Parts: sequence; C-alpha cells; structure tokens
Amino acid sequence: MQTIIQKDRFLNYIENTNHPFKNLQIQALERFNKISLPPSYHESWRKINLNLIPFNSLKLVDSELQTNITSQYTITDPSIIEKFLMLNIDSSKAESYHFEVDYFTLLNVALLQNIHLIQVPSNTKEQIKITHKAISGDGFFPFVVIIAKEGSEVEILQQIEGIEEQALWNSTVYILAEKNSRVKFVSVRNHTDYEFHFHKIRVIQHKDSYVHTAIFHTGGITGKGFLQARLLEENIEFRGIGFFFGEKGHFHNMEMDVQHRNNYETSSLLYKTIVKDRAHSVFIGKLETPHKIKGVNSHQLNHNLILSKKAKAESMPWLIVRSEDVSCEHGATAGDLDEEAIFYLQTRGLTEKEAKRLLMMGFIYDLIQETHLSEEEKEAYIENLSNKL
Repeated sequence: MQTIIQKDRFLNYIENTNHPFKNLQIQALERFNKISLPPSYHESWRKINLNLIPFNSLKLVDSELQTNITSQYTITDPSIIEKFLMLNIDSSKAESYHFEVDYFTLLNVALLQNIHLIQVPSNTKEQIKITHKAISGDGFFPFVVIIAKEGSEVEILQQIEGIEEQALWNSTVYILAEKNSRVKFVSVRNHTDYEFHFHKIRVIQHKDSYVHTAIFHTGGITGKGFLQARLLEENIEFRGIGFFFGEKGHFHNMEMDVQHRNNYETSSLLYKTIVKDRAHSVFIGKLETPHKIKGVNSHQLNHNLILSKKAKAESMPWLIVRSEDVSCEHGATAGDLDEEAIFYLQTRGLTEKEAKRLLMMGFIYDLIQETHLSEEEKEAYIENLSNKL
C-alpha cells in the first residue's frame, strides 16, 4: 500500500509553526513519506481496514485543539521533550524499548499539536487533570509526557472530547515511572460517530515502581489503541485495565502489550467490551518474557458482552514466554446477558429494560471502582454510559 499523504501538503504548515521542535517535525515528515500505511499482513493491523480513512479529503492542519492541564509541574525543557519525540522518530532509539516507529507515530510528530511535559518532583504527591477538546478542524495530534520522579505519587485523569464532524485523532502519551514511584492514569475517550482514532500510551518503569492504567473508550468509526508497558528493572508491578462500548458500526482494536525485562516483576491485564448493533471489538493481549529471567507473574483476562446478532468481539492472546521460572496465563469470555439473571431481577419488580441496564452496569462496575476517579466522576461516567446503553 502506498503512502497516501504527501510531503508537500504539510511542509509549508510545519515551517510556519512556532514549535521549537520544527526540525524534528521535518525529520518525521521525511521518514513518514518513505513508508506506507501498516500492511494488512502485520499481525497488529490485519483486523483494521485502513482504506476506510479518507486521507485525501481530510485537511488535518489548521485545526484547533484546546488542551487544559491542572498541574503546577508543567515545564518546558526542550532536551527532555526532544528525547521522547525521538522515540517516535528514530527506530534505533525506539528499539531499546521495542517501540515500533510506524506510520501513525511519525504522523503524530510531523503534525504535532499541544505538546506538554509534566515532571513531578521526587517525594511529591500530585493530582493532574488533562482535557483535550476538539474545537474545529479535522486533525488532532496531542503529545503528553508525564515523568514521575523517584518516590513521587501521581494520579492523572486524561479526557478526550471529540467533534461532531469527520476527523482523525492521533495522540501519544508517555509515562516514565522512576524508582519507587507510583502512577495511576485514567484515559476517558468520548469519540463521535464520525471520528477515526489512533492512540498510544507508552509506559516505561524502573525499579520498585507501580503503574496502574485505565482506558475507557466509546464511539468512533474505526481505529486502534495501544497500551505498551516496558518493565525494565526488578520488583515492578504494572496493572492495565480497559473498556470499550461500541454501537452502530463502531470498530475499535485495543492492543495491550507488556514486556517483562527483569526479575520479580508482576503484570496483569483486564479488558472488557460491550458491543451492540454492528459494532466490532478486537482485543490483542501481548505478554513477553525474555531468556533467563525469574520470578515473573503475568496474566490477562478479556470479557465481552455481545448484545446483537451482528455485533462482534474477538480476543487474541499472544504469550511469548522464553523463561521457565515464570507464571503466565490468559482467559477470555464472550456472550449475551444471562437470561436467568434478567428473569430473577424481573421477579423483584424491575422491568426487562431496567434489569438489562443493571446487569450491564454491573459488568463494568469493578473496572470503574478500581480507578482513582472521585465518586462524582464515577457516577457521571456510569450515568453517561447508561444513557447510551
């Protein structure tokens, strides 16, 4: 498949930006125009029909994306930002973390929008809220780096609000958890029926750190999300959870990828979906351990609630285990609501509609409760989802 977007279309836009990273954007554009869209034979991309994205009719530039961050630790250090941008450009640098430099990572840098760096000092507690709201246009490319210094405790809520027009989202978040830090991150993505969506969350962990990530995704025509965790040193714990609700013809492919690189590390993944109408969900769960490591405990679960005959949910576990002293497992379920449970609730005075709604809310209740969201935020999300269901 040939590259669809051509260099001349964006070069003038990049050269007229006020970013201090203009040269990196041009480098990204140069590399971008030497590659093509991810091929259909690539295992991560074979379930997605990228031909649905009308690149030729999307302007992508001159869009307005409003980003608000509530943190006193937002800084502008070009050297640190450049380091993370290079992971999205330079294959040799990204290879040290096994991050792939593909079409969408390069596009994210080339059309960079609203880049932010948050660095929480050592032994500090911080609560951060990041909101990305599409105002106008059809291309949105936010880039956020969060660094939790040694001994810090950080809670982050990222919210993405789409636009009621055809648009492409392509976002990147890096989370660097230094020694003995604790990070809790929640991303709530509310996409409209007209949006294409490609999101990457990349986690890099050091010794004795703990990271908990939660992704709640609704809507969108088609797209893919990546959660990529790299556990570099000993005594690390990583937890990744997620949820997708799809209706109409929505399609979402979520790939959670955990690589254990040292001894005595623990990871767990839990992903749930509710799909109805013609919606389609694909979950890819990747767990990898290299040779000669020990004491690793890693597992993943995927549960799918399918409410319509034409809705579809697929589960694809990938376990690459090269060491003997590890414990790795996976499991998946798929099905409709329990008819006996619906009948039981009806005997207790609920209507059929109320019973189904209650069971669906119960299906995701444990995910919501596991996050650090406030009670008001949890109730607001459940109410919003309940209205959609």
